[in-house]
Amino acid sequence: MSGKVFSITVVIIAVLIGILVCVVPMTSIMSVLLVMKFFQAMIPVLGVGALLKYILCGNSCPTCSTDKCK
Repeated sequence: MSGKVFSITVVIIAVLIGILVCVVPMTSIMSVLLVMKFFQAMIPVLGVGALLKYILCGNSCPTCSTDKCK
């Protein structure tokens, strides 16, 4: 249930930011654009990290009994 609430919240925030960018003049949304550029640079790095973790550890670590991959 909380996963659906989180997903709906993220979608609503994304739609509101999209509407904000379309409606508000460009000079007053520079801080929003700065945040968007931050996430635009951060997301590929996090994606590569998650991909490497998945490739190296898989869904779980069946070969080890420790929690080193979690």
